[in-house]
Amino acid sequence: MVSQSNGVAKIFILGPANSGKTSIARFLATANRSFALNTTPSTSIERFKTLVLALQVNIFVTPGQKRFKARNFEYLCGIIDPKSVILYVVDASERTKMDDYLKEFMEIMNKVEAVFQKTFPREKIEVAFLAHKQDLTGSLSVKNIFSNGVMQKISKTFPHINLHLYDTSIFMPTSLLGVIADLVLSKIIPVNSIKGMLTYLRDYAEAEAVIIGDGMGLPIFFSGNSGLTSWSAAFAARIIESLEREKEIANSLKDEAYIRLLNSSRTIKIRLNLALEESEILTYIFQCKEHSISLTLINARNKANALDAYAMKAVEVLFSKIYLETIGHECTRAGD
Repeated sequence: MVSQSNGVAKIFILGPANSGKTSIARFLATANRSFALNTTPSTSIERFKTLVLALQVNIFVTPGQKRFKARNFEYLCGIIDPKSVILYVVDASERTKMDDYLKEFMEIMNKVEAVFQKTFPREKIEVAFLAHKQDLTGSLSVKNIFSNGVMQKISKTFPHINLHLYDTSIFMPTSLLGVIADLVLSKIIPVNSIKGMLTYLRDYAEAEAVIIGDGMGLPIFFSGNSGLTSWSAAFAARIIESLEREKEIANSLKDEAYIRLLNSSRTIKIRLNLALEESEILTYIFQCKEHSISLTLINARNKANALDAYAMKAVEVLFSKIYLETIGHECTRAGD
């Protein structure tokens, strides 16, 4: 599903006008909800680029006005391959238009199936239907839109398509992050084992939430209270960013002692304990070269001495799993 040549993934986002396509793309590219909400209607294909862990992700958003439908289909069918991901986004609160949206979605499925029958007969492509804007009153869930019978019929009609269904909202960021974890990250890292590790750690620490974040501040995985994820991952990323600025200052001042202190190792391990009135936040960061990940525990009730050692080891193991194909071995050796 993910195009791994040169470490690049492609995501195509289609759907009717004003369904929230650009907001989704902007959020996936920046993890910034304010930026994501500041959109205007587009009449051309929009392109976004971001780095998720070690993977470059190129995101393409097609205009939703009906007059561009034929051009959108032509563009999509000319560039997709088995490593691509297609997201079809609808405003789930527009109940009276849902039949029209489903008709267009089936048109897309037919065209994609035709491409794969001809060009990639032994391959499959991942396609997701997003019932978006679940924060609006009266929004239909995907379970209301697609019955089990319909899903079975689709699987028989489109044998080259793996269809996924999601309820999403820009005001529920983890609903969108789940799409990325399921459809993109699952092809480059062992998602299930990482989720299992987080669940075990949350249970062991009796924590309200456990979050894994990348160096850009995007919460990649979480277990527990989903409302705390975005801030937690962004906080850890700002710590790394601040440390990098300190290194630049040290080099510019040519302060040998300062440089020796900050550049003594390519591998950096950080443990932070932040007390905010009745809340406690434990953050563990592992960085090697320009790559880093963070592990954050919110309100851990079990403060056994073994927790710190286990959490830091978990960060190192996760780093190795995530960057195994790039710099994982080198960095984990340096950290031993």
